[in-house]
Amino acid sequence: MKRTIITPPALAPAALGELKDWLGIAATTTGEDAGLTGLLRAALDGCEAFTGALPLVATCEEVLGPAAGWQALVAGPVQAVSGVQGLGPGTARADLPASAYAIDLSPEGGGRVRILAPGVATRFAVRFQAGLAADWGGLPDGLR
Repeated sequence: MKRTIITPPALAPAALGELKDWLGIAATTTGEDAGLTGLLRAALDGCEAFTGALPLVATCEEVLGPAAGWQALVAGPVQAVSGVQGLGPGTARADLPASAYAIDLSPEGGGRVRILAPGVATRFAVRFQAGLAADWGGLPDGLR
């Protein structure tokens, strides 16, 4: 299972402002904003690699294999599952009704999906939101 980020988190101006303040760059200096924003995104990726958790909430998709009991989502912490699509022959996708799958979200941030009625699909694309905080200000100080 590989996670794909469908909608990346938006970096608030506060993130860039904090970085500039930490580096001693005047807030009115904008020439390096694109490069600094790239560094912030790289830091978020490094944070995820180190902690195993997405720092900021993003919309993700993971493709699960054949329906075989509960299957864990790799990315986390999972906030909500927004839908499941069955993947048929080729690249055909079809939304599964909510009655065709079950969702289990743990208090620790884990997420599992169980396909109850797979129909003709042999793989399943699960869309969900995962992350520690909704925005930059919600991150713990140590991660910011």
